[in-house]
Parts: sequence; structure tokens; C-alpha cells
Amino acid sequence: MTIAIEETYITDVDGTRRRNYYALFMWAISGILMWWQMPKVRMWGGVTLLFSLGIASVLGYAMYAVFTN
Repeated sequence: MTIAIEETYITDVDGTRRRNYYALFMWAISGILMWWQMPKVRMWGGVTLLFSLGIASVLGYAMYAVFTN
């Protein structure tokens, strides 16, 4: 049985992508946990987090509107 190089490449890239998503998820969770342990920066961190989520939502909606027309 032979395996084509293209199939092996696709499998490798797919596996790498899954590991990267897990690593990014763990990085984000650990960052939020560390931020929560620093009371002096909680308020500004929360403001920044809400602002970032708002900007990401607006950009996401704008891209959806552009690409679906």
C-alpha cells in the first residue's frame, strides 16, 4: 500500500492546526487567570477586554456584510 505525498501533507497540516488551536486556547485561559490574580489591573483589563470584544464584533459584522454581498 502506498500513500501519496499530498495525503501525508494534508494529514500533517491538519494535525498541526488542531494542536495550535489547543495551544492558543490554553494561552488565552492562562492569561485571563493571571490577569484576574492582579487586582490593580482588573478594571483596566476588563475595559480593554470589553473594548476588544466590541471592536472584533464590529469588524466581524463588517466583513460578513462585505463578503456576503
